[in-house]
Amino acid sequence: MWLFKKRIPAEHLATILFNKLVLEDEEVVLNKILDKKSGININTLSEQMFVYLVSLIAVALTTEAETQPAIIYTIKKFRQLTNQEMLKRWNTREEDADTIIESAGRDLSRLIFTNPKDQPALSLKWAQDWLGMVRTEEVNPATLFRLSFLWKNRYIHLMKFLRSFVIVFK
Repeated sequence: MWLFKKRIPAEHLATILFNKLVLEDEEVVLNKILDKKSGININTLSEQMFVYLVSLIAVALTTEAETQPAIIYTIKKFRQLTNQEMLKRWNTREEDADTIIESAGRDLSRLIFTNPKDQPALSLKWAQDWLGMVRTEEVNPATLFRLSFLWKNRYIHLMKFLRSFVIVFK
């Protein structure tokens, strides 16, 4: 199975994930959420967006660690990059950053891994709660579903991306 996959050093993968899927995509995803929204506190939303982008990657890396043990080095480097950025932007201490990321990761995991048959309204409720964290009230089901779909879809694409590599220590 690994014969046709590209080998990638673990730390290099962490840098790619952080630079491309967090720093570069942060504004792109923000713009999708801000589409025709007014009254949103941009600074609060920006911080939340960063945290959830990082958390989504953390959830995917943790999931992939079951099949690729070298990913532990990717996780270590990714955590270092995240902590440095959070300290620079918001003066967030490492312990606090870890707690914030873990909490968002649990929240995203609930959205991603809960069977819709078990909780049919979760996508709408989750998106309402997520927007509520930035003091925005939304009741339009299409808008709410679009937000939930955005996060689920990013996770699926991220897993496909990760699974296209054999992660190596060096």
